[in-house]
Amino acid sequence: MEQKKPRAAEEPARLMCDDALTEVFRRLPARALAACRLVCKSWMTVLTDPHFIHEHLSRGQQKLLLFANDRMSDRSLAMVLADDNRSMYQLSRPAASRSVFVHNSCNGLLCLGDSTGAVEVLNPTTGESLMLPMPMFTAGSSQFSSCNWHCLGFCPKTREHKVVHFYPGAHIDSFKVRCEIYTLGAGVWRQVGSFRGAPTDRGVHVNGTVYYLTKFRYISSSRINCLNLESEKFDAMMLPPRKSYGGHCSLTELEGRLCLLVVDGVLEGEMGTSGIVVREIAANGGGALPSVYGNKFREIRYA
Repeated sequence: MEQKKPRAAEEPARLMCDDALTEVFRRLPARALAACRLVCKSWMTVLTDPHFIHEHLSRGQQKLLLFANDRMSDRSLAMVLADDNRSMYQLSRPAASRSVFVHNSCNGLLCLGDSTGAVEVLNPTTGESLMLPMPMFTAGSSQFSSCNWHCLGFCPKTREHKVVHFYPGAHIDSFKVRCEIYTLGAGVWRQVGSFRGAPTDRGVHVNGTVYYLTKFRYISSSRINCLNLESEKFDAMMLPPRKSYGGHCSLTELEGRLCLLVVDGVLEGEMGTSGIVVREIAANGGGALPSVYGNKFREIRYA
């Protein structure tokens, strides 16, 4: 009677098949992967692994996502996805019961909010979404109110997505804001301390660090506050030297670096033109946080 081969002998062959299958998955677009997740539990395990998701995003072609609220109703979000081949895809999202806006994006995910302080993480490619538990402190009706500020980020070390929420401290006259963090999959918000300076603009995530502009009361100079998502510690750095920041300033990410976008109105002759200055801040944000002094800046001008 022929004996069956030991199960241990089948392991190398099975592992080789798994490696080949994972390599095939890495080459598929996100929409196809969403359908593959429904085939079996083993495929679902591979495709939902944070390490695989990070590798798929890093190897994939970056696409431009445009989104705006509908003119007739701010409860619906119109999204258009564009790639380098000039192909356009319109992404649909069911209308919400309240007005919605986009806090920020990270790794192809959108962090959405509404006037009540609720937070939702949306994958616009697959249409999947996750409604987070209500933060410990919610108030205000504006996207940039100190009680309704959220930012989605990703920690490369732990492969975890985290949502950061700032809200006022116990004393109204205090310069400090408190911070709580929600790790996707954890199910609860955690308080991580407080820091001086409330956000004045939407946050931006770059290489494991969340950055936001802040301005102290009665102090003319602003600065950039930083929160490292691995250590969950705060730091700050001053804005690059400039004669005036009279125009609109905001932070953005450009080619993996933190950038300060400054828009100044310049009057030339009879026509008004806008000059845009992008200051690239050489802060990697992946390891130690940048110090207050000694930051390097590179200026890029757009007419």
